[in-house]
Amino acid sequence: MSNRRNFIQQTLLGATGAAILPLVG
Repeated sequence: MSNRRNFIQQTLLGATGAAILPLVG
């Protein structure tokens, strides 16, 4: 359960970073 939640959070964080990086850079 906790592992799945961590995976979702990691994926969401990765997607957010990928979307923000081009705008910042």
